[in-house]
Amino acid sequence: MSITTPKPTISELSPTVSRKQWKRIAIAGLSAVALLVLVVVVRPFGYDPADAISIQNTPIDFTVGQATSPDLVIPKNLSELDRPPVIDGRNRAPFDAWAMKHKAVNANRMSVSFVARSSMVEPTIITGARVQVVRRETPLSGTWIAPDGAGTQPVRQMYANLDTTPPAITKDENWAFPLRISRPDPEAFTVVARTQNCHCYWQIELDVLLPGGEAQTVIVDNNGKPFELTSASNTYSKTFLPNSDEQPWPR
Repeated sequence: MSITTPKPTISELSPTVSRKQWKRIAIAGLSAVALLVLVVVVRPFGYDPADAISIQNTPIDFTVGQATSPDLVIPKNLSELDRPPVIDGRNRAPFDAWAMKHKAVNANRMSVSFVARSSMVEPTIITGARVQVVRRETPLSGTWIAPDGAGTQPVRQMYANLDTTPPAITKDENWAFPLRISRPDPEAFTVVARTQNCHCYWQIELDVLLPGGEAQTVIVDNNGKPFELTSASNTYSKTFLPNSDEQPWPR
């Protein structure tokens, strides 16, 4: 059985409250309601944190505007390696297949280029970035294969020294965090990692502030796995990638 209790009237609750005091109470109540409405409307309508930021890794090195030939260490003797394909402009798929076949690992220095995008008009703010070494091992032994040539630097470039704990990060002086991204305004980055001492498994972490106010860490990695970079200090032979089909291999 439920019992319903009659609701008291305003005069019963506070018979001594004056008309002026009731006016103050009413104003305070309206202010509280207005504040509640403000908190609700600040969050974008239909907001989904999953739409706020996405990462697109790209094989195009932004430092030169095309696919490039990295330093590699292959855990085999030079005599065991078949001729690598020449990297042709923006198409490095045949070379990547060759490198995967021989279990090649980037050596000494590698560039990771990616684009941070948002599907929302409201800005997501990237407040910082860092590099984390997931695991350290002894540098690989094998054959060191080095490319020829170099390129210019992009606008959003960072440099990571994987031999320090935590990895030391520096960047160009012509930009700074925070950076704002939105649907019409993405940001492109290149992180150049270096090591002289280790076989490092590493990833990039972006600190972001989403449009709804949530703080989040976004991981940039190699399709769910850490990037891999080794020093060439433990190799026992060295050669260079051919620049054309006519160039002899090895040389």
